[in-house]
Amino acid sequence: KRVYFTSCYRDNEVNDSLLAWLQSISGFSLEQIKLESLTPNGVNQSVSETLHLFPRLTRPLSLVLHKKTGGNPLFLGQILSALGGSGRAPPLTTSPSTKGGEICFSLSRQRWTWDIEKIEDLELPDDVVSFIVTEMKKLSADLLFGLKVAACIGSRMTSDVIDILSAELAAAFTGTTLADILHKLAQKGFLTEHVCSRKAECCATISGS
Repeated sequence: KRVYFTSCYRDNEVNDSLLAWLQSISGFSLEQIKLESLTPNGVNQSVSETLHLFPRLTRPLSLVLHKKTGGNPLFLGQILSALGGSGRAPPLTTSPSTKGGEICFSLSRQRWTWDIEKIEDLELPDDVVSFIVTEMKKLSADLLFGLKVAACIGSRMTSDVIDILSAELAAAFTGTTLADILHKLAQKGFLTEHVCSRKAECCATISGS
């Protein structure tokens, strides 16, 4: 029998216990994959795809965002949402240091635009976890409850599980459903929605980001 095991950790948070554990399994066949931060070009590609603009147009914005996020993909996505434009949804909640609307859709120009000077002046936390926690605290009671439900279930929730929980927790939500709550959380970047066409039962799977 064979066992496939995946583990991940931040290399700047290694302690003696982790080092001892890594040493204890060193005799097994291991492959280490180090995930690097996005390069400035990588950030520009992500911003370009998110805002549906040519890379040459988003490059000045991307250089600023790369400097502020250090190329962290999760941090980049959260900051884009907080600045007011994820390319998928209306402006989202912002952190105390952002006013929102720094990135907005211009009806006259029919494209996303931004105020580069305001974005450069923004004071953002160095830690992506602190930033996300700040964003979570600004969620409504329904969204916070939905996030807690998702956390209790695990990293993935299928549509069948969501339907069962929606029926069980119907009284907990006012004028909405668990499915709607999870969809809103996905729009805000806290969850990720996956649609699978191969099997109906795995359609609308939601996983934690």
